[in-house]
Amino acid sequence: MRDMTKVDGFYVGNLLGDVAATVKVTQAASGGVYPTGSVIQLVPSEVMVKHHTGFSPVTKNTKVFVSKVSKAIKRLASIACHFLFGLCI
Repeated sequence: MRDMTKVDGFYVGNLLGDVAATVKVTQAASGGVYPTGSVIQLVPSEVMVKHHTGFSPVTKNTKVFVSKVSKAIKRLASIACHFLFGLCI
């Protein structure tokens, strides 16, 4: 999170270095398609990563990682989610 850019109360970055394009989509009033490598963190325990075209059409090529913490165990769960509609599969 230290290397991410704060935009409107959440953080964005890009694993491939194209942070400017990721920020541009984030700030666009009409929305847009995040470029490959985009990382969006809405809450501290969750991050969405935009993968290449064809990675997962059902999720619009995104993957959400959720950090789940309990008293007994700490684990990182990978959940494929449809970013716009919240459909988890």
